[in-house]
Amino acid sequence: MDSAEVIYALSCKSVAKSDSSIDARPPRYNAIIEAAMQEARDIMTGKVKAQSYNSASELLAALDE
Repeated sequence: MDSAEVIYALSCKSVAKSDSSIDARPPRYNAIIEAAMQEARDIMTGKVKAQSYNSASELLAALDE
């Protein structure tokens, strides 16, 4: 057994012994997080152009607007 198999076996044994159930449902996010994730997907696919800055001060100035 390699180390990954040992860790897997021990974790399975630990879960089997515990009475707690593992929640396998996907996480639910609020509307702000969902919108941010969609914006990130749109940037990755090229639907939206990502904003870029030449310096940290330029970024901070944009945040103050």
